[in-house]
Amino acid sequence: MIKDGAIKVISSHIMRIENNKVIFGNKTEKEFNAIVFATGYKSVANKWLKDNYKNVLNEDGMPKNAFSMPFTLKTIICSHLEGINNLPILI
Repeated sequence: MIKDGAIKVISSHIMRIENNKVIFGNKTEKEFNAIVFATGYKSVANKWLKDNYKNVLNEDGMPKNAFSMPFTLKTIICSHLEGINNLPILI
């Protein structure tokens, strides 16, 4: 949605919010119909993977390496999720 222009990223911190108006640190002001506060993402994969995560995830549930997810973790996650929420069962 960012690429197609539906969402515009404003690279400035929020100074304050007044009703439906946001005042940014770069002195710009914008009015919004809704403001969504979406911070604090926390992975919980290490909770439901139990001890199987230790080779690929750290204690915070984040990948140990910065590259793509290793095949072993993909297999563990897919094995756990198969059949849940109408996901296809792996054969």
